[in-house]
Amino acid sequence: MRKQVTYLGNILCYEIENLNKPVCICFHGMNMTREMYKTDQLQHLLKNYSLVLVDLCGYGDSSIETKNFNMVVFNQLVLKLVKCENIKSCTIVGYCLGGAFALDFAIRNPYFIERLILIETMIYMVKKFVIKKLEISFMNVMKNFLNI
Repeated sequence: MRKQVTYLGNILCYEIENLNKPVCICFHGMNMTREMYKTDQLQHLLKNYSLVLVDLCGYGDSSIETKNFNMVVFNQLVLKLVKCENIKSCTIVGYCLGGAFALDFAIRNPYFIERLILIETMIYMVKKFVIKKLEISFMNVMKNFLNI
């Protein structure tokens, strides 16, 4: 079922599959949508996990208010999702661009995270484009983490 949360004019849409097992929140890659996770592997994952498939802001059914969007806003949207669905802990999966958002969310909210899975995360794109918009504290963490 498609659901959504909003914050400062930004809309984060998501679907939940099988919400009665440990939770796995999935962020897709650039120029993709949550549909990328709807593959044959989905049925295998549903045996062990409840899946929350997220459309990143500006993709799929989600929208973005560009003058009010940054990583802090994205984190607030995901926190609203987590609270609305009463998620106490989860695994976060981030593919490509979604990995940058997953990493940022995990750093800011370690108490929710059981596991963090980053797949082909765009480290160089994070360095060139995303870091410019992040808070100084997160930039320092990323610089130490990425050794840049």
